[in-house]
Amino acid sequence: MNSNFDECSAEEIEQNACWGGAAKIKAVVDHVKANNKNVLLLDAGDQFQGTLWYTILRYRPIAEIMNNLGYDAMTLGNHEFDNRLNGLVPFIKNLTFPVVSTNIIAEGTELENLIKERLLFNFGNDTIAVLGVITPETATLSNPEKSVIFEDETVILKDAVTSLQQEGINKIIVLSHSGLLKDRDICKNVPGVDVIVGGHSHAFLYTGELPSVEVPVGPYPEVYTEFENPCLVVQSYQFGKYLGKLQVEFNDEGILTSWSGQPILLDNQIKPDKEMEIIIDKYHNEVEIYGQEIVGYTDVYIDGRSTSCRLSECNLGNMLTDSLVSWATNNMQHFANSEQWTAASVGILNGGAIRNFIKDKPGQLTMKDMYTIAPFDKPIIILRLYGSDLLAAFEHSVSNYSEVSPHGKFLQVSGIRVVYDLTKPNGNRVQSIQIRCQNCTLPKYEELKKDAIYNVAMSNYMADGGDSYTVLQNAVERITTEYGELKNAVDYFKTHSPITLGLENRILFKNSLSLEQICSDDSMFYNDKRH
Repeated sequence: MNSNFDECSAEEIEQNACWGGAAKIKAVVDHVKANNKNVLLLDAGDQFQGTLWYTILRYRPIAEIMNNLGYDAMTLGNHEFDNRLNGLVPFIKNLTFPVVSTNIIAEGTELENLIKERLLFNFGNDTIAVLGVITPETATLSNPEKSVIFEDETVILKDAVTSLQQEGINKIIVLSHSGLLKDRDICKNVPGVDVIVGGHSHAFLYTGELPSVEVPVGPYPEVYTEFENPCLVVQSYQFGKYLGKLQVEFNDEGILTSWSGQPILLDNQIKPDKEMEIIIDKYHNEVEIYGQEIVGYTDVYIDGRSTSCRLSECNLGNMLTDSLVSWATNNMQHFANSEQWTAASVGILNGGAIRNFIKDKPGQLTMKDMYTIAPFDKPIIILRLYGSDLLAAFEHSVSNYSEVSPHGKFLQVSGIRVVYDLTKPNGNRVQSIQIRCQNCTLPKYEELKKDAIYNVAMSNYMADGGDSYTVLQNAVERITTEYGELKNAVDYFKTHSPITLGLENRILFKNSLSLEQICSDDSMFYNDKRH
């Protein structure tokens, strides 16, 4: 849910554009439990981050709300490690249900005794095993201690499933925070897994007439039959708009014989649970105190959706990277001589740092919006990089590029024009890259030179090798600041209000439509690749 517990604003209710919220989830869960037997309520991780709720209140409302929902188990997502173990351990200690993670080794840490390698649930004479996995990329996606090790999911699951089968347990569910592509891979390579309840990639799976605007990337569930026993994969989009529901039946040998279900759209037809509304209201007022201040205004739509910013140029990415260059220009001493117009002519930002924000009409921008846009508030760093290392970073940006499972490493840019060709192999996808000059009095774009040194502004997360940008650690020089992304975003939106920035062909894909074609096709938000 990424801390999306509050239902929606009064304006959204009036427009009948109100989905989700913990109170609606509670109402549906209680109804399902009252009318069915042998029910498990499971979560695939990433309850942390995403809204002002987490930024201000941290784990407190998350733990209380999840306990009240009546969860049976959850696995951890990468965002649970964003504030290290100091942020995660108190959360788990306050839960009234277990956390399972089969591929985390946390020996010698407080986490070690707080997570389970497996869970067993008994329904009459039947035993259901629940395992949990998290992407090993968490080591660079988030901020865990080096003492916490994330092992390969497939290897660990093969061993865990074999061990369960040797004990006579043949009904096995995996909670996965590894993404849809990995979930599919597990089904195809780990015999004995019956159901994978997935997260991380926020995939929308659905069968039949669509209930809302989301376009499914596959049926619900996806079914794989590489082995004797079918293996089912389910995901239910993101941010609590849907609640996934899957009903399965097994025979005595533990083979799945039937299944049914769909993600349930949590719309206005569902009456919210009153008890949960009281809990939400208790925290809501505390959050609103921080969020009501008006920062600025926008005259254009602002698109920060993960489906945009992790796949192509998005205008919020343009704003945030421009803000990095603006800050470097106005606040940092220029390095070499008076001909340098800025301390950094280039700004880069990993798409995963943009937290699925969207402003779908002109209007006010508030502090609540700012906390949603830049919740991590990482310090700004300027790196002096050889062109060869900068080029390698852009190759990494589109390595293993996937529309099914968009990756947060995709770069948003300022001061760069890059063209990719995704038909080429990893490492050879950058077709051209131009850099805005720094040692000049009239900024212009020039072809990247591998032996030239460029000053690039970014967050310390990226500078430290986050999202596997280890090549950035080759920097010739590192200029560290204490100025955070949140404060910078606030300053930018204040000084540039009203916002008018759109798409500028900073990032293009070979054979894609031009910006003019995109706009004429009413695709306001999309720099589509449409090969």
